[in-house]
Amino acid sequence: MQTVLITGAAGGIGVDITDAFLLNGWHVLAVCRTDDQSAHLRTICANYNDALTVCTADLTQESAVAHCVESAPGNVRALVHLVGGFSGGKPIEETDSSVLEHMLSLHVRTTFLMMRGVLPVLKRSGGSIVTIGAKAVLHPSANAAAYAAAKSAVASLTRSAAEEGKPYGVRANCILPGVIATRANLEWGSQDEAKQWTKPEDIASTALFLCSDAAAGISGALIPMFGTMAI
Repeated sequence: MQTVLITGAAGGIGVDITDAFLLNGWHVLAVCRTDDQSAHLRTICANYNDALTVCTADLTQESAVAHCVESAPGNVRALVHLVGGFSGGKPIEETDSSVLEHMLSLHVRTTFLMMRGVLPVLKRSGGSIVTIGAKAVLHPSANAAAYAAAKSAVASLTRSAAEEGKPYGVRANCILPGVIATRANLEWGSQDEAKQWTKPEDIASTALFLCSDAAAGISGALIPMFGTMAI
């Protein structure tokens, strides 16, 4: 059975992506930030107990990343890295440097450490890396500079991994969603706005496709998934 490492597996789109891979016969090593998140994921994915392994870890820590990669069962063929979040919402001149540092740690450091940990494994038999960027990579908006910078770095790391993975059959692609229709976002968005947002299940389908043999010719791509939002 092929194994996929899914980070942020209990997050806003993590459950949908975890469920999609389990439903399609993958073994999932799901990485969650807290023990409560891990327990929740085990509960809602109880029907897949034999195919689901859950690891609790802070992926900004090198030792935690190493532990997760080393504990992955079976034949690891993919990494879907979902860890992220948004901080900021102010003009550049009003944004504290701690916000930038937090965004870089959360998005860039975790992406770098996970890639560094999993690439040697994937290079042995080939495989796929999928990361989550943002619409802001291609179309930055005001008052989100730290977030846009961090997500742009994630996209750049992904394309670098695609180049380094070529000789070994390792592909890497970055999905760029607009606003995602997660439960948290639906609490502040109107119904009309939400109709235009990117659906978590659509991102899950895309990630699953990118990790499949059907996507063997796709690597180094930045894939816009803006829903029906105006650019």
